[in-house]
Amino acid sequence: ATEHELAARDLGFFTYHAVPDRPAGGGGPPTDLAGLLDGGWLRAEPIVYEDFLPRSAAGIFRSNLDDTGPGDRTREGDGEDGAYDADRLSAAMGRDVLDPFALYERQRDRSLALLPHALRPTRAPRHQGAS
Repeated sequence: ATEHELAARDLGFFTYHAVPDRPAGGGGPPTDLAGLLDGGWLRAEPIVYEDFLPRSAAGIFRSNLDDTGPGDRTREGDGEDGAYDADRLSAAMGRDVLDPFALYERQRDRSLALLPHALRPTRAPRHQGAS
């Protein structure tokens, strides 16, 4: 599938921008996202997925903060496999680890809210690609 098809079917996260030099003709804009994209009213720009791999990164941060190496899984509280999750990474860094999908959804929604009123889809897309 093309980026255009993914955006029109809401199968990825995109920001949306009005096309200033859209060819005239054909009446007013459609009211759905796919129609706005297909008609050239909007352009979709993919949001790049930035995965920091919190599970492995927490081990890296831990080994930088104390004397244990990444192979030492015997410390109390490390669990059976010594795995770290976003909560433990957050604690190690001293700041929140954001949910990337919630962040991307906010970026998408903000871009839609900034569109001229006539170009806003009547029904905001609901991302179908993530679980």
